[in-house]
Amino acid sequence: MKTALAEFHPDSVTVVGHSTGGAVALLDAVSLSAQPFVDVAVNAITFGMPRVGNKAFADLVDQRIGIVRIINKEDFIPTLPSLRFGYHHPSGEIHIQESGAWVSCPGSLILFCWTLVKHFRII
Repeated sequence: MKTALAEFHPDSVTVVGHSTGGAVALLDAVSLSAQPFVDVAVNAITFGMPRVGNKAFADLVDQRIGIVRIINKEDFIPTLPSLRFGYHHPSGEIHIQESGAWVSCPGSLILFCWTLVKHFRII
């Protein structure tokens, strides 16, 4: 990465992953953003990512990197591990509805978005 950044001088680096690979992509993006040789914006785009860390980690992610978490319909993987165990998502959720419409959801609680989209049809 250090060599690629020096050679190509990008404006940003985006790490992408799906499901467990999304969790790895998130960890890689946070780790990359902390490297002293990285002086560009670091982003992550994940698809169906499970929860990775606690609230403090989710807040750190929100502060350090740009993140988009795409969740397809009622994919259950993003609801794991349970909030009961202290796991939280960072912000940046985009929820793909049954209709195919994409809805941007505020905050970090996936259940909040699903409730608005599916049950109350507010969004």
